[in-house]
Amino acid sequence: MIEIMNRSKIKRVFLGFCLGIISITLLNAQNSNPNSPKLHCLNVFDNGVIRVTWAKPTNIDNFNRYEVWYATGSPTSPYTLACSSNADTLSNCENPSWNGLINTYYFYVCQVKTDGIRYYSDTLSNMFNLLVTSANGTVELRWTSPRSPLRSEDETQYKIYKKNPGDSPTSNWNRLIGSLSTNSSSLVYKDTVMVCNDTMRYKVTLGCNYMSGSYSGYCTNGSRIAKILVNDKIGPNVPRLDSVSVDGGQIVLGWQPSRSTDTWYYIIYQQINGGWVEIDTVYGINNTFWTDPNNDPANGIYKYLIAAVDTCNMSGTMLEQHQNNIQLITNLIDDCSGVIDFSWNSYDNMTGTVKNYEIWMSKNGSAYTNVGQTTGTTYHYSNLQNHNHYDFKVKAVNQNSSIKASSNVISFDIEFDEKKDLCYITRVSVINGNYIDIEILTSGDTIPFSHMELYKSEGNGETFNLLTTLSYVNRQALYHYIDNNVTPNAMMYYYKVIIYGTCSPTPATSNIAHTILLQGETNESHVNALKWNNYGEWDGIIEHFTLFRKGETDGIFIPVNDVTPNAIHNQYSDDVSDMFNYGSLFQYQVTAYETSNKYGITASSTSNTVELQQMPATYIPNAFTPNRSINNVFKPVNSFVPLSDYHFYIYNRYGSLIFFSNNPYEGWDGYAKNGNLVTPGVYIWRIKYTYDRDKLYDNVGTVTVIH
Repeated sequence: MIEIMNRSKIKRVFLGFCLGIISITLLNAQNSNPNSPKLHCLNVFDNGVIRVTWAKPTNIDNFNRYEVWYATGSPTSPYTLACSSNADTLSNCENPSWNGLINTYYFYVCQVKTDGIRYYSDTLSNMFNLLVTSANGTVELRWTSPRSPLRSEDETQYKIYKKNPGDSPTSNWNRLIGSLSTNSSSLVYKDTVMVCNDTMRYKVTLGCNYMSGSYSGYCTNGSRIAKILVNDKIGPNVPRLDSVSVDGGQIVLGWQPSRSTDTWYYIIYQQINGGWVEIDTVYGINNTFWTDPNNDPANGIYKYLIAAVDTCNMSGTMLEQHQNNIQLITNLIDDCSGVIDFSWNSYDNMTGTVKNYEIWMSKNGSAYTNVGQTTGTTYHYSNLQNHNHYDFKVKAVNQNSSIKASSNVISFDIEFDEKKDLCYITRVSVINGNYIDIEILTSGDTIPFSHMELYKSEGNGETFNLLTTLSYVNRQALYHYIDNNVTPNAMMYYYKVIIYGTCSPTPATSNIAHTILLQGETNESHVNALKWNNYGEWDGIIEHFTLFRKGETDGIFIPVNDVTPNAIHNQYSDDVSDMFNYGSLFQYQVTAYETSNKYGITASSTSNTVELQQMPATYIPNAFTPNRSINNVFKPVNSFVPLSDYHFYIYNRYGSLIFFSNNPYEGWDGYAKNGNLVTPGVYIWRIKYTYDRDKLYDNVGTVTVIH
């Protein structure tokens, strides 16, 4: 409940909240007026009805009546008359339409004199809130003061009442369970609850002993009634998680049964995105194993917690001392040296702490044997033998060896067959028309090699020279090299790779791959004739080529057509006669697309870029009639004129420039720069542009303006 004292008879202000609502008092000039009623108490009953209690004024001369007014939801909402009485002894008001359990009301009382003058009380609201929460067999009550500050006539102790599940909801509040001083720093009270699953009701009151002249009275400020469903008392004991181990390729959790005999089931939690998420339940106090159906221990580290729930569905405290699986990973397998290096993550919070890690090995499917131990999280094993299959796993062991937790299994074969070294050029592709990207696939993700040598041949594919040496990168299969020392428009480039293994001096050689050389020429029919060789060589065949074109007005290359590969050379005639206003320069590229090959690759390779120029043509009319319906623009007829270096000028007979444009397809409408139509007569034009890279078209003539 909040008390808001008014500065005037009309304006009432509601300002804030404490615990959801702050109680604020504004000084009222009429508080001490002997004609003003003093509003003392609002009490909310079980059915939501609110009792408004006030003290009659010390001065009731010329008394006519009391009026109780209320507003709903906001102190600025319209106020409605609730009660009116001509009896000066009346001191309380109730309205059955009020529901103070869910709604907020604002009240004030006024004394009306026989001359019509009104004297107002303060404004109070039924916002004496009571909030309840339940945890660990207790109910916590928090409430706000009915007004701030409290008055001298208010009692010094809050009284806390409750109704048990067996009490009638309509019975009197006579079960006093405690009290709290009004001087307490926080208005909090905890009640121990000994029920399994039922509803408790609570109410907090603060009494008020008030005097008005010789008249004394007592009323109660009663909070809203709060009810809460209480589940159980204290949850069961936390079960002890023994191990997170791997069995049969799946993560298995094992734990000790909870010591609480009313345990009904266990909840399995996993840490996901930084939070603990319930992922499964296990019913039965003695069912203490769970297999994770979703997480692969070879692919990650997964953290788990476990909690117990009793027959009243009360969960015990979940201690954040997680345990996790051990993920074993391979850092290096060197076949010819018979060496494996592997590592794993530490096992966290093992019961009895981790003493060490044991390394277990199985060869060719035999029983696992312990081949070593360490207190660290890495191991180097150097007795692998050729033509054998191996399985390794790691076990975390606690101090007294009573608990062991296994990792995932890593499996591999040792074969010193040099043919397993793979090097295959997946593509050689011209990038941005300037350099060549060579992509090389190796078996380096599974079989280490010493290094590889990249060779290059210019033009003939017969004489190869060493271009560069590429070193082995741990567990990397795909390698790229950028060759900048090329002129892709002038010739084809051939590449091959030789890879050197670590076990034998016999190297492995890749396929020979070469670029696509695209060439082209123009003709007087405005056709760009293009031809190119097939890409060479892929393990798969060339499925098709796609020809791309970019005009001067295009920002990117645009597909023109798909071409089925020919046996030796490929060609395409691109008719651009309808593209006369695209400029004179046309750039082309062609991309080859491979079908799927034995390596599961569908590669592509792009050719060099060819630039072709259609010869421009310009026709100049000699007269026009501006501001007419036809022939009203003097516009040169341009075809395939460069867009980047075009200049069109109009001068008057005095040599002054009156019009200019860089657009080959824009004309002069006969108006000067000042916006006026020029007078009839002869005007000078000039057009110039550069074509065929260094040839200049520069022409001057006259045009007659006719009105």
